[in-house]
Amino acid sequence: MCLPRFEFSIRWILAAGLSPFCLGCEASGPATTGSILQGVTINVNHPHAAGGTEGHDDLIGGHGWIRFYWMGPSAGEVKVQIDHSRLQVGGRDHGSIESGDTVLIDAMNGIQVTVNDQPRRPEEDGAGKGGRKR
Repeated sequence: MCLPRFEFSIRWILAAGLSPFCLGCEASGPATTGSILQGVTINVNHPHAAGGTEGHDDLIGGHGWIRFYWMGPSAGEVKVQIDHSRLQVGGRDHGSIESGDTVLIDAMNGIQVTVNDQPRRPEEDGAGKGGRKR
């Protein structure tokens, strides 16, 4: 029967420390997970390969969110929202954003945000200080 062989395979994958969602990927060590939200490419560097994403993207309403998460000894998550062209990472406003932009979130040691290769700091008062520079 195929079922016992399949069960054995999944047990072997888990016992070997591999993620069943990324066959061949090590379950430990740094990784990058990416997604697209509101036309913006978002990549998150995080300390553990096993994990995934979940979210919702409402293109007509102009908002969406995605949660990146990882497991292991350094388990964690980062929630990213785009609401009417404003980037929020971990609940903090990081300024304006446009479709076609690229966001890199480094979650290896705290949270550092880069938009189009330019560092972005969270805005203190939401007054637009972290906005786009052209």
